[in-house]
Amino acid sequence: MSIIQVKSVSTQFGVNLIHDNISFTINKGDIFGILGGSGSGKSTIMREMIMLENIQSGNISVLGQEIKDISLSQSYKFKQNWGVLFQFGALFSSLTVLENISVMLKEYTSLPDTLISEIAYTKLKMVGLPTKAATLYPAQLSGGMKKRVGLARALAMDPKLLFLDEPTSGLDPASAESFDRLIVELRDMLNLTVVMVTHDLASIKNALSRFVVFHDKKVLFEGYYEDAINSGHYAMQKFLKV
Repeated sequence: MSIIQVKSVSTQFGVNLIHDNISFTINKGDIFGILGGSGSGKSTIMREMIMLENIQSGNISVLGQEIKDISLSQSYKFKQNWGVLFQFGALFSSLTVLENISVMLKEYTSLPDTLISEIAYTKLKMVGLPTKAATLYPAQLSGGMKKRVGLARALAMDPKLLFLDEPTSGLDPASAESFDRLIVELRDMLNLTVVMVTHDLASIKNALSRFVVFHDKKVLFEGYYEDAINSGHYAMQKFLKV
């Protein structure tokens, strides 16, 4: 069952064409990768999916809703269906870990503060961080801890979709592997569909169920790792280093 459909999307900034009539499908339960070289438009298409970037041509359907012409009032509520982990965590430096995780709950719900704190602590444990981390500030966290706090915040509203932008970027191999395992566990435990922009070869091989590869402004490949490494296309072989 498809949960996101990208349909004939083209994107251009000034004279630079980023996407040239690209289409692909993300299925329910996927950990789906968006891959490609630098400047291939990976993060741009994700920003279009989460309505942070306007769709110029074509359309994107999310959870059965075409989002190109969705109204502002509709989009406000619709965005609550997903959580986002940005590349560098995007934590509020003046807030504690617990306060960072609680931001969405305070903004979008009328829950009492005691319940919001309970939920935030639950999400903190869910991403593998100790309770004592709740009172720390972002400046006191390692890179891996910041990613996990950002992930806990992305899960705060119990989303159906989770978007991750280069989630293992900057992590050492052991931390990156641990984060990949966590994503797979959370997908299975919470019945999530995960969309991940990545260039991490270990993540591509071990965490993703399917992926799309952008090359020369178009979709070069969409499918499974085993099919990708056997594709024989020079750009695919170079990208996957096989």
